[in-house]
Amino acid sequence: MKDFKKDINDFKKDMKDFKEDVKDVKKTVTVIETKMNAVETRMSLQESKLKNLPLMTVKEIPGEFLVDNGILYCNFCDHSIDWMRKSTVDDHLNIITHKNKKRLFENKKHWQQQTIDTTLSSSESKKAIIHDLIEAFTITDIPLEKVNFLLVFFKT
Repeated sequence: MKDFKKDINDFKKDMKDFKEDVKDVKKTVTVIETKMNAVETRMSLQESKLKNLPLMTVKEIPGEFLVDNGILYCNFCDHSIDWMRKSTVDDHLNIITHKNKKRLFENKKHWQQQTIDTTLSSSESKKAIIHDLIEAFTITDIPLEKVNFLLVFFKT
């Protein structure tokens, strides 16, 4: 019976030591989790800063670039640009190919075709002007054959 009581006391002591070890492990886990959360917070801040970098580049040089899912695209060259270093973006802006494509794009802008609505509205306004002119000529008794000289002007 003494051996049994001794075994029980040893078991109780072992259990007490085990509980203390579990408490120490829990404290260690809590410290590790806190440190991991701090690292994750720092990483997410860095990631958000990195995601905003291409947007900052777009704001610095408006009309040159487009950002889609964190990727910086050149509007004129139709390809992505490495935006991690500003020098890479600046180098791209200074290459001859980019400058030529930008110049072509801007020249093409000047030669864009009018829309149907614009064409129709300008046509209607020309017709109204011609009608008003003929009406004015008839009211003032100016011969309409004189209008033929002005007709060439109005058709262009």
